[in-house]
Amino acid sequence: MELTASFGKKYADREIAVLTAKYFAIDIDRNSQTALTMFNGQKSHQDEAVKRAQEYIEKKIEECMTVDVLAEEMAVGKRSFEQRFKRVTNNSVLEYIQRVKVEAAKRSFETTMKNITEVMFDVGYSDTKAFHTTFKKITGLTPIDYRNKYDKLARMHCAARCTVLNREYYYTLFSRRNLFYGIMKVRKSLRSKA
Repeated sequence: MELTASFGKKYADREIAVLTAKYFAIDIDRNSQTALTMFNGQKSHQDEAVKRAQEYIEKKIEECMTVDVLAEEMAVGKRSFEQRFKRVTNNSVLEYIQRVKVEAAKRSFETTMKNITEVMFDVGYSDTKAFHTTFKKITGLTPIDYRNKYDKLARMHCAARCTVLNREYYYTLFSRRNLFYGIMKVRKSLRSKA
């Protein structure tokens, strides 16, 4: 993971390096790889009320939300709303809210130097224990462990030489199948420049 991340940091921005590190990372010391998964929301369905609710949840991430408030905002009965939401997303409304908030917290840990309390408040939690419990349930890591895992990348970002490649070139060059060849091409081009 560190080789991929450092290579990504050297030749692209931090966000791409973190995504690359997650994409290629396999933590052999863990029973689960859930800390590395990226939640994108399940929006490939036709239920417009649920889609509006998902967008509402993602936009108002810092707020404390309840199923009652969401159902009222969507002008749907609570019980009907919960059933429809579960049917199309395979998550209860509460699970979905928690996953969106944890994904936002993960992104914040990866891209900012904010402390855990700041991130916790940014994603709408006011209870430290609830945040830690939910974060660990979803990722398999405590917020501190997750922060420390990606803090190395943040430090590398500050220290790395920034030779930036065009992003489209980066995405093409470093597809999973072509990673090795991409590394060799970049090394070769760097040697010829030196």
